[in-house]
Amino acid sequence: MKDKENCAVENSAVVSLQIARYEERIRELEDTVDSLRLSRRILMSLLEHAQKEGQSEIERLREENAFFRRKAIVLSRRLWDCQLRHNQVD
Repeated sequence: MKDKENCAVENSAVVSLQIARYEERIRELEDTVDSLRLSRRILMSLLEHAQKEGQSEIERLREENAFFRRKAIVLSRRLWDCQLRHNQVD
């Protein structure tokens, strides 16, 4: 009878130790999940910020392109006028 009681006590102690290990592992995994959630939020925020910056840069470049196109038109008209005057002199 003593052997059965000793085995039961030892099994109970082993089970308690395993439960404690599992609970600790669960806490570690929950902490990891929380960290991953935070990292995801940070990354999504950075991505959103980068996309907004990219859109702003695209808009700025479009405006700059339009500016240079207008300048090119003005300069080509001046060049055309100069060429016409030069041809009339000849």
